[in-house]
Amino acid sequence: MTPSRYVTLQKTVCVYDVLALLPFALPLVNAQHLATMGQVNAVLGGDFWPVFDPIQLMMVQLLGLIGTGWTVWRWRNVSREIGVFEGGLRFFVVATLTWAFVQTGQPLLLVFAGIDVVFGAALMTGLRLREASPANV
Repeated sequence: MTPSRYVTLQKTVCVYDVLALLPFALPLVNAQHLATMGQVNAVLGGDFWPVFDPIQLMMVQLLGLIGTGWTVWRWRNVSREIGVFEGGLRFFVVATLTWAFVQTGQPLLLVFAGIDVVFGAALMTGLRLREASPANV
């Protein structure tokens, strides 16, 4: 993979992350977003998700803010090192989602785990970038 294609890959992952995380970061949107995700989970054979109480919604919002902020920072500071680090983090996210699925049986968690496996593996290919320009991507 060429360095310019790796930058494109990283920015594509950032777009996905903003689309996935921004609804959690918005206070009046996150409750509806969680309800919609619960409905999708039910369509996949899981349960409808219960309504979150205000403290739980605040925690969801904080995690959405942190995740969205991390994504904006990555977009502005694209590098091979950040891409590889992000790819590794994705595998920890996959482990967390898989463990949550084992505990709850909610199939939507496996959908997100599958997406993160693909993105994590793609980002880890930064380790195999051509050495044409090792300092910068």
